[in-house]
Parts: sequence; C-alpha cells; structure tokens
Amino acid sequence: MALTGLIAAVPGEISAQDGPVERFGEIVTTGRYVLRWGMQQGQKFSVEAVQEMVTEIEGPLGKSGKMPSALTVQQDWEVTESDESSLTLAQTFRKLKLETTIPGAGNFIVVVPGPEPESLIAKQIHANLSELIGRQLRLQMDRLGQVKKFEFLELPVTAEAPEANQFLTQENLKNAVGQMVQFPKSTRAIGETWGTSTKSPQPNGTAEVKTEFTLLETLPDHPRWIKISVAPKLTLSVKDDAVTVDDQSSEGHIVYDDELALVRETYLKQSLTFTVKGENGGKRTIESTMRMKIEPITEKSNDPSR
Repeated sequence: MALTGLIAAVPGEISAQDGPVERFGEIVTTGRYVLRWGMQQGQKFSVEAVQEMVTEIEGPLGKSGKMPSALTVQQDWEVTESDESSLTLAQTFRKLKLETTIPGAGNFIVVVPGPEPESLIAKQIHANLSELIGRQLRLQMDRLGQVKKFEFLELPVTAEAPEANQFLTQENLKNAVGQMVQFPKSTRAIGETWGTSTKSPQPNGTAEVKTEFTLLETLPDHPRWIKISVAPKLTLSVKDDAVTVDDQSSEGHIVYDDELALVRETYLKQSLTFTVKGENGGKRTIESTMRMKIEPITEKSNDPSR
C-alpha cells in the first residue's frame, strides 16, 4: 500500500516531542507522548492477525506429541462512529487460514476463500470458516483502548462438530482481534512505564493478567514511531489449586505511530507450563506467538490505475 504520504512528517510540523502542544486534551511537553487510539470516523485499515500455538501434554503415560496450530485472520476495519472519547470499529473478515492438528485425525490446512478440501473433517472446517467471510464484528472502545463491547453483527451458523468449531467461538476471536492495547491516561517519556490488569472467569476461579509496558525508543527510520515493550504475567486463582502455573515467560513489543495515533504492529511470544490435578490431569506446556499489523487504507492504495 502507498503509505509514504501518511507516514512522512510535514516539514516544519511540530512533533509530539517538540512541545508544548495540545493533543487529545493533554498538554504535551518536550520529550513526552500522549498515547491514544486516534482513529476517526470514515478511516479504513487493513489488518492481519496471526496466532501460532504448540501444545504438549505430559500425563501418567508420558508425554504426548507436540500439537501445533496456526490461525491467520485478514480483516478490513472501518471506523463507523467516533467522538472525543470513543470510537466504533466494524471488522469485516476477508480471508482466513487455519493450520491445525486434531488428535486421531491428523494435520489440516484450510484456506477460505479457497477450494474445498477432500477429507470430511477438513470439509467441515472449511464450511465453518467460510461462514465468517464477509461477516462483521463490532468493537466499541474508548480512546485509551478499553473495549466496552465486542459482538457479531450477525452470528454465524453453529457447527455440529465441536472440534471443528472451537476456533470460531467469539471468545477465541476476541483473543485474536477483539483486544486492543490499553494506554495510560497521562503522558509518558522514553524509559517510563505503565501497567494494566485484566481478570477473566475460569472454571471454579479466575485468571488475572498483569501487563507492564515500557517506552523503549523511537525508530530510526520513522522518528514518530515508538517501540514499546510488553511484559504480561498470568496469575491463576482456582479452587483447591486444581490448576497451578509452574513456569512462564514472555517477550513482546508494540510499534506505536505517534503521528497517526494508532498501533501499527504488535508481537508477543509466550511460554506457559501449568499442572492440572485429577484423574485426567498432568502437565501442559503451551508456546504461542501472536502478531498483528495494522495499515491505513488510502484512496490511492485502492485505485489500481495509480
């Protein structure tokens, strides 16, 4: 896409770090940044989100083989409503690719839109994924990135085979495209941090993720782009310690465009080992990588004659 005109700073323009200047109701002084989702009504974006995961189970009979899976989601985003404090995104599915391993059934690669596979299970997966193409999710959030509502505008048909439909649940899609980076209310400078905390219900308990963000540096090729480190940590509170976290690690970053006021890229690599008690319990290790890229769509980039 032709983004040069959007990315390049206008000569003589006052950048955020050359304050004081007012942005989003905040006075931004020299060397500080006010971080917001600044998208406005009518703007459109091309988005690709990729989730890769490898699961390994160690039970009474030993370790299982590693079970890899990967889901790629391509969407168009359009800001349908916005005001000073909030905005609404319509997220339209354009293309999906699933690579997965189903125990006892084998490995499958399914792409939609695309030709229908031959195996029965892959056909079912293909049919379920095809239900999403052209459908829209609506995400409402404030300028800090706190999601207020996330829903299908029209629910897809529920598949009969649960193993083929598990990646189509709204909760799984929320993990892929329904979470936004949450920013602090006050300004930050390079080297400064902020934190967020989110809780979600689990069977007989809760899971809490505390994440620390740190402004690391501006990028040499894009002085108005800021690299931000991301360090999440999971804490489980489950009745009778039925599930306990044994080990975890993570590394990740965000690239924030201070000129357009939006996140351009996210990356997070995590490893989590936990123990499940009970007859069918054992140790589970999950290694995952999540990536997302957001690019503005311009009239020029949509016009093939240019």
